[in-house]
Amino acid sequence: MKSKVVVLASGGFDSSVMLYFLIKKELTVYPLFVNYGQPYYAQEKQAIQKICKYLRLNLEEVEVSNISQLNLSDKNGFFPCRNAYLLLLGTIYASKIRANLLSMGIIKPTATEAYPDTSKSFLQDMQKVIDNSVKSKIKLFLPFINLSKNEILVFAYKNKFPFELTYSCYKGKAKPCGKCAGCRGRLDAFKLLKIQTLEQLKKS
Repeated sequence: MKSKVVVLASGGFDSSVMLYFLIKKELTVYPLFVNYGQPYYAQEKQAIQKICKYLRLNLEEVEVSNISQLNLSDKNGFFPCRNAYLLLLGTIYASKIRANLLSMGIIKPTATEAYPDTSKSFLQDMQKVIDNSVKSKIKLFLPFINLSKNEILVFAYKNKFPFELTYSCYKGKAKPCGKCAGCRGRLDAFKLLKIQTLEQLKKS
């Protein structure tokens, strides 16, 4: 029997490739999209719907947009306690469908995206909270935590993943701004991939 995994999916690059990766691992994948009032909600939802259609996954959405009244994301996309909140919502859903794994697209932090709620110590603490919050055993499964965005991009590139369907801009515009932390991290990874690809072609 395949393990069930709930994936907190935003339509962004990391969590979208995570969905594909987990399918390749032959897990039964349940994507969960959370509307917490993020300014880029419309673009994220459009992206994750396209990704799920491509991967033939059924998307579950939960509406908790009023929480944004407490605190809006800053210019770098940081929303205090966001990952804690998302993981708790994911735990509730995992408990409902009896999934034993919970995943989100947390990767090795960069200088522009080193948020406190992506640290290993935070995640270890969240695992303790989950263990003490539900009767069933639900384990955090974070296979990208030691990988850089570029390494994930290389994996996507080799597997012909349609990363053009994903959305990473914190401004919420139809056309990504190219300046926010989300866009910069994505662009830097693409630039590095292009360099590596050219080097490989020269050696072949």
